[in-house]
Amino acid sequence: MKNETSELNRQFPIMVDSETEMRSAAVFERAIVFKYVMINETSSWLKSNYFISEMKKTLPNTVCSDPWSRDLFKKWPTLIYSYSGKNGGFVGKVTVSRTACP
Repeated sequence: MKNETSELNRQFPIMVDSETEMRSAAVFERAIVFKYVMINETSSWLKSNYFISEMKKTLPNTVCSDPWSRDLFKKWPTLIYSYSGKNGGFVGKVTVSRTACP
């Protein structure tokens, strides 16, 4: 799996959408950690607007319906999405386990 994340890391940064940039992926114990930067907002703004609590509600459905993510679950039981603001400040993380997917 480290080879897979190394290959993926060569492609970074990747713009996921107009606000989200994926910067890296790494293996950590039995999980893959994806690091994202929300390029339009500071970490303090994101924290004050409940960004992580909203992502915890919506991200599992998005991940479970994505074929690439579901394929990752075949090897890794947990995917962790770590978010920072445009200023580099840590906002929070969302953990999605394969048990969350039907």
